Amino acid sequence: MAKSVETSDTLLAEQNPNFTNVLPNAVNRLTVPGARFAIFFTVVAWLAYVVEQGIRLSGLDLTTATIVEALAYITTVTLLTMSCLAYMVARLGHYERIKVHQRVQRNKIDDFIEKRAPSITVLVPSYREEERTIRQTVLSAALQEYPDLRVVLLVDDPPYPTDAKDQAILDASKAVSEQISRELSGPCAEFNDALAIFDLKTLGDIGARMCPEMLLDLSKHYDSAVVWFEVERQKMSLNDHVDRFFAVDVLERIATDLRMTGNALRLAAVEPDALLTVSRVRQLHLRLVNIFQAEISFFERKRFASLSHEPNKAMNLNSYIGLMGGRFSRVATARGPVLKPTLDHVADLAIPDSEYLLTLDADSVLLPEYCLRLIYHMEQEGNQRIAVAQTPYISFPGPPAAIERIAGATTDIQHIVHQGMQRHEAAFWVGANAIIRKSALMELEARENEKGFEIKRYISDRTVIEDTESSVGLRRLGWKIYNYPERLSYSATPPDFGTLVVQRQRWANGGLIILPKLLSVFRTKNSNQQRREQDKNQQPGEQDKTQYRREEDKTQHRERKNKNLQRRQEDKKQHQISLLELFLRVSYLASIAWTSLCLCILFFYPFADGLLSRTAIVIALPYFVAMTLDLRWLGYRKRDIFSIYGFNLLLLPVNIIGTVESIVQMIGGHKLAFARTPKVANRTPAPLALLCVVGTFFVWSVWTLRNDVIDQDYLHMIFTVANLAMLSAGCVWFIGITNFFSDIFYNLKNFVYVPLRAIAPIQQDDLPDWASVLYVGSSVPINHVANPEVVESLPGKAASESLPSPIMRQA
Repeated sequence: MAKSVETSDTLLAEQNPNFTNVLPNAVNRLTVPGARFAIFFTVVAWLAYVVEQGIRLSGLDLTTATIVEALAYITTVTLLTMSCLAYMVARLGHYERIKVHQRVQRNKIDDFIEKRAPSITVLVPSYREEERTIRQTVLSAALQEYPDLRVVLLVDDPPYPTDAKDQAILDASKAVSEQISRELSGPCAEFNDALAIFDLKTLGDIGARMCPEMLLDLSKHYDSAVVWFEVERQKMSLNDHVDRFFAVDVLERIATDLRMTGNALRLAAVEPDALLTVSRVRQLHLRLVNIFQAEISFFERKRFASLSHEPNKAMNLNSYIGLMGGRFSRVATARGPVLKPTLDHVADLAIPDSEYLLTLDADSVLLPEYCLRLIYHMEQEGNQRIAVAQTPYISFPGPPAAIERIAGATTDIQHIVHQGMQRHEAAFWVGANAIIRKSALMELEARENEKGFEIKRYISDRTVIEDTESSVGLRRLGWKIYNYPERLSYSATPPDFGTLVVQRQRWANGGLIILPKLLSVFRTKNSNQQRREQDKNQQPGEQDKTQYRREEDKTQHRERKNKNLQRRQEDKKQHQISLLELFLRVSYLASIAWTSLCLCILFFYPFADGLLSRTAIVIALPYFVAMTLDLRWLGYRKRDIFSIYGFNLLLLPVNIIGTVESIVQMIGGHKLAFARTPKVANRTPAPLALLCVVGTFFVWSVWTLRNDVIDQDYLHMIFTVANLAMLSAGCVWFIGITNFFSDIFYNLKNFVYVPLRAIAPIQQDDLPDWASVLYVGSSVPINHVANPEVVESLPGKAASESLPSPIMRQA
């Protein structure tokens, strides 16, 4: 029987076609010109509408009411047009970027990382997440092909849960780090030993050519790594589209890449003219080591009284960042364990410092080259002022539910917007994932006293959109935010309408609060420009004074002049904001508020017939056509534009509530609680107020349609019928008629019936009265202290119980 011969075609097979494309899809030659024409057409249509209304008003007997109504409608149309223009300008920037983007060759990145690999710590904030979700996120971070990598799971669950189910979730979360570390330890040791043997054989002769035996040995190690990933893939249970994505696009993607590399090494071993140096083969050894070499741990800030316990993601991150680079002893106090800095060599807690941080939400997943490519870019010449680099996440593909698919479509549309805003230096930090230069974050440090302890803040927690506000703070200091034009990160979208409401209401809140801070950056630019002009006007007089009074040497004067010019240029480069950047940033922060308000006005106020003209409708056509084409380019169906319209109508009350909360917060100056998502029977019920508003929209649309029929206002009738149809379809598709009424019943039941909470019996502890007074306070009995570690720290207990226990790998 003839033995089959493996050729280069069979050994170097193409990658799985099911893999999600890392690079954006190619655009045709008409995409960019078409995007420019859409912007031009929108502006011309708006101008035509304004002129048309001016002509119409000039032929009427004007009254105050007529003028006010006309100005209100023109303002409404103008604000909606601004939102359309902001989207179309951003998408044009996106398509212009991807046309010129060239992916950096892997060997260039490997050359750089081998010489300089800045340390990086991955921070994964988690609050009562499923063990499966945490595992996928942490594993995707640990498998980054990057050396000197630490992954820390920041567990924010209550540290002493009374419910057995909550305790099980907490224990499972903390066990993830040890489980993954144990699984990676075997291949890590194997490949470290292989690298050491390789170094002994080559003796540092990096310029020599490789012998076939060494290449074959290395290919076997790659085969061993492939087996590890295949076994890991087989152990996974594929419960949903997120599991399938992780199995295919993370585990299988790495396994396929390693398999192709091993096959290429075997082909190179039999190729007489193969040009493989010792240096390049050593890099291939290092790649295996870097994939499996990661230090994984967890940390619980709520176990320590000296750290902030504010219930939001920002303070979870800030608490750990404030400890980085320090050594601490654990001191038991009446208020709970306290971390105090120590210079002692033997410390209870030592947290290494890092040059970079990677913040990663617990429901997000990174592709293998995320750290390599972003840090390589940040370390290049001219990029020293990049504070944050990220690939704005897109949704996991293939969700089963309609609401999850359409929510994912809006997320992917936002990916285009964020990438396009980068074209005009208007990018914002998107908090789901980002690599942050720690030195930039240190410039945002703010300190305050909280319950007698010094609390450090780096990421702002004044609003619930902490990443957006921090972006403005970094921009004010002259730092940049960069969106890398590839798809290297993915995140989950809400699986039901109630969860979506909690998420989108949080997104709609805070933009108006941050807006004055952004405008202050623009004012800083203007003041800098005025100062430069004053310097320029004063310079001749200063030159004369210097020449006549000090007789300064011309060479010295020229050097001083050049230094001043260089200082002014750097100042201008770091702080200047162009009008286009300001427009995009203002639109990003405030367009949710003004768009929601304008649409509600169009819904509820019966404007005069002449205001709603065909020209006003034409203004919106380029926007909807552009979004339809973008959906198709992203892999969705063109008709999904109608689903998105109905989806956005349902979210109108959500955005209005978020806007109102922002205004109330601006007036009161208080913080809003970071909204957690309650779960009931695996589905989050929608709030009663929101359902009532949706019902009001429906009833009002029916009433408006009745009036349009009576008045024979056919143009407005088309508008009303379209909104009524999309709103009804949205209720059916994204909420469900049964869920709509069951959520109303659930909310009414909870409003009327409030179950009594059982009072826990007071546990009597054998403690002397003086300890209660001196350590806790005379007004608070020791038996009412919730933290069990408080009791353990007081006198009267056994000596062994009062001693602080060492921390088990919690940092």
